[in-house]
Amino acid sequence: MIKGSFNKIASNVAIEKKVDMNIAIDINPLAYENVYDLALLISGDGDFVLFIKNIRELDKRVEIWMFRFSLVNQ
Repeated sequence: MIKGSFNKIASNVAIEKKVDMNIAIDINPLAYENVYDLALLISGDGDFVLFIKNIRELDKRVEIWMFRFSLVNQ
């Protein structure tokens, strides 16, 4: 399991720092190595669109879970 987190706090507000890039860097090579069959992404971030397309081209299933009202409109 690869987890991302908010790792920078400024004025009591959490700021995301390279979480989406770190997830893609960690999961993409594992798809090529055939380590998993299903990638479960919990995010409403639209930055993952190209990553998801790449993973699906490798015949991997991708499920995207999100919290209500967290999907980015793009």
